[in-house]
Amino acid sequence: MDVAAAVQTIGGVASVVVAAAALVVAFRVEKRTASRFQMQMDVTERITAASIQPVLGILTSEFMDYKAIKIINYGTGTAVITASEICKDGRRVRNMAQLFEFDRPIIWKNYWTFPESDFYLRSGQELTLASITHESVEKQFDGSSADSVMEAWQKQLDGIEIKLSYRDVARLREYEYRRTLKS
Repeated sequence: MDVAAAVQTIGGVASVVVAAAALVVAFRVEKRTASRFQMQMDVTERITAASIQPVLGILTSEFMDYKAIKIINYGTGTAVITASEICKDGRRVRNMAQLFEFDRPIIWKNYWTFPESDFYLRSGQELTLASITHESVEKQFDGSSADSVMEAWQKQLDGIEIKLSYRDVARLREYEYRRTLKS
């Protein structure tokens, strides 16, 4: 074999080996880049989901002169409430005030009737489901009757079940909140 032919063959083989090594390195770099990109996308998705996550809660105000039940969105995103269920002793209502029974009709300070369609509760917003004040009841009745209405409210809280189905505005997650009130 001729020296020039051997050098040419060795040079050709070396070029193929170098090219193959370069391809292996390029594929590994591309795989690592794609993996990092996917990790960044996953982190971004989690951050996005957390930044628009609604967190609903039920708050009861049980002061002597003010009684209320409220839904509050403690989360960072708007809640889309898709279904609601309020019941006590098997009786289902869309308006919390319908669950309370007093010896006389009262004029409520505030109450909410759940719509049959979806509705929105933005971050930090609170929605009063039902409320009465001693002052408003006192205007309707004498003072002692107002005291008994306020006490009756407190007793009748016990056993009211509230269930809310909701999601975030991007439809990334669905949630369910349940709470049984106690007096």
